[in-house]
Amino acid sequence: MEAELFPRNRTEIAPGAVHVPDWLDAERQRELLSACREWARRPRDCARSARPAAAR
Repeated sequence: MEAELFPRNRTEIAPGAVHVPDWLDAERQRELLSACREWARRPRDCARSARPAAAR
């Protein structure tokens, strides 16, 4: 069965941020999540120095 009972449409979450259901397959979602987690594990000094002075 290909048709969904309740279709999931694109939704604008915030200006410029759109949720697009089923755009990435499960494997690509896992890869993206893994990359985000790796980025979050960076030493805090690296993350702090990457931001402009006005944002601190």
